[in-house]
Amino acid sequence: MLTQNDLDSGIEQFLDVNQQAFTDLLTFVDFSEKFTIGFVEVNFNAEADLLIDALKNHLISQENQFEVLEFDENLRFLRDEIVKILPTIQLDANKKLVLIVRGLEKSIGKFGEYPPVLQDLNFVRDAYKTSVPHPMLFVLPDYAITRLAKFAPDFWAWKSGVFLFKTTQFTRDDAVARTLDSERSFSTLKTPEKQERIELLESLLMDYNPSHSGSAKNPSACSNILHQLGVAYLSQGNPVKAREHLEKALELTTHSKNLSLQAEVYKELGAMYRQQRQFSEAMRVYQTSLEIVREQENRQGEANVLYGLGNICRDLRDWQKAKDYYQQCLAIQQEIGDFYSQASTYQQLGWVAKEMWDQAEAEHYYKKALEIYSEYGDRAGMANSWGLLGDIERYHGNWNEAERLYRQCLEIMTELGDRSGMATTWRALGDIERYRGNWDEAERLFRQSLELSTELGDLSGMANSWKLLGEIERNRGNWEEAERLFRKGLEVMTELGDRSGMASSWGQLGYIEQLRGNWEEAERLYRQSLELRTELGDRAAMAISWRLLGEIERNRGNWDESERLYRKGLEVQTELGDRFEIAPLIGFLGAVELGRGNLDVAEQFLTDALERFKEVESPWYIAYASFFLAQVWRKRGNAELAQQHYNTAHQIFQKLGAAKDLERIEREWLTDTQD
Repeated sequence: MLTQNDLDSGIEQFLDVNQQAFTDLLTFVDFSEKFTIGFVEVNFNAEADLLIDALKNHLISQENQFEVLEFDENLRFLRDEIVKILPTIQLDANKKLVLIVRGLEKSIGKFGEYPPVLQDLNFVRDAYKTSVPHPMLFVLPDYAITRLAKFAPDFWAWKSGVFLFKTTQFTRDDAVARTLDSERSFSTLKTPEKQERIELLESLLMDYNPSHSGSAKNPSACSNILHQLGVAYLSQGNPVKAREHLEKALELTTHSKNLSLQAEVYKELGAMYRQQRQFSEAMRVYQTSLEIVREQENRQGEANVLYGLGNICRDLRDWQKAKDYYQQCLAIQQEIGDFYSQASTYQQLGWVAKEMWDQAEAEHYYKKALEIYSEYGDRAGMANSWGLLGDIERYHGNWNEAERLYRQCLEIMTELGDRSGMATTWRALGDIERYRGNWDEAERLFRQSLELSTELGDLSGMANSWKLLGEIERNRGNWEEAERLFRKGLEVMTELGDRSGMASSWGQLGYIEQLRGNWEEAERLYRQSLELRTELGDRAAMAISWRLLGEIERNRGNWDESERLYRKGLEVQTELGDRFEIAPLIGFLGAVELGRGNLDVAEQFLTDALERFKEVESPWYIAYASFFLAQVWRKRGNAELAQQHYNTAHQIFQKLGAAKDLERIEREWLTDTQD
């Protein structure tokens, strides 16, 4: 925090280089009456603070009451907001009120035609005379004043003064040290620090390339700043803003023939196209970058581009190509001794190994990444590694260990202000509670995740949350609400081109139709899902589709076809080691034998499944296995044991709030009794 001496020194330095502008501003304030407009150009927020402090500490404040009005980026109707604020200001009867408007640049923006706030400013200009009868100073950076003059020309025409304040060398040097010369990468910064760096870069860009000068004072610095801004906006998941800055950087580097920076810009454009899921364009610009870095024998740059190409292939689910690119990248990183960067490459290799159904190799790579991040004290990297290791444990049904890892991850992400990571981790924790049967807690976590994903504009995160909330409603027996949520998720997945998510949504919608007894429609959706999963080569998901199709055939009484599908799924899930999916397949094989009347074999399968369900803490499946065992013992004529198993199932469904499941077993139990 600045001391009074620091503040006084800062004001003194600022006024030393802006004596004439400050004198002119004082004259404007002194002579302005009623509604009068002045525009004050200051590019750095810190110096705008100094200017306002200088006004408040000057003798002129003895006759003028300066009130600062701060506005956020969502502002659209400036006059309406000022009219609301004016009655709340405690006026000094002996002073003239002067309004200082700040923050308007956030609403004006840097790109696009006719920002809404400027359209309104222009449209209601005449109303200001009567509703805001006070002098107004608009403190804005260079670009905002230029855009205001262009898109609100009528309002601009009423200006009585424009005051241009220069940036001090100290402020400029400090901004360069904290941005262009900083050793801290953008990805390691906490969220508030990220925003601060973006604001400093934007201010530097205006300082080096003022809109009223016609040409950049420092093209080399401008291209570097534009590149860094592109990287910053990409890390925030804002490809539109990233593209605007990167394309300008590319134009400057092409003109200056700065090939090293040009290769970097092409690489970031590849990442931008990837975020927009324009994969062919992404591959094209990555290949252009690769040609440049190889021509320059830039091994570090080559590794970075290979990593980006691996990401594209990963998104396209071309696992072998992705693995090849990542391994090429890793080999170069090891060759040049880039130990730190190997961590993220290990993480990606772990992801590919997981998708290629090698959980042991995935875990090995994730642990290597964690080891490197821990050695460097990179808490964000450590958090991501714990989250990925949590995914492995969750996949194996080890809920307690998965939860421990996720909570470790969440603690650091919360500390770092990584809101996107927090939303993802809440979904993962909610999924664990869903499997445990704690549906209220799962719903709370899913809604918490949905709220944050919505705030961040993360469509994929929103779709995943809707699907998981749909699972909760389906389990509760609220089929209409479940279907609505699944369809919302499907709509977004389709829009994003997320084919894996689309296949999953079709499967979920198929299960709703199965529960309703619409076997043909359920089968159609399951087969649609299976076809896409087969095309994607997603064996784990294919096994789930076979299980669901097996349930259709079992309910139709087609025991042989049902068994064939269950065994097909079981073979894959056993190979993959998915404990949670193995158990229900064994249980359904028991249900098939029950249908055939092979009670001893049915009991063997169902008892095995029941023990497995208890191991993975899945109360919903425990209830169903108990109900099937109740039917086995009833058919054997042991009413006491049958009733015990039935009571277990009934109590669990009642506790879970699974109304439809409860209704179903009560109906079937009563029907069997009457038979």
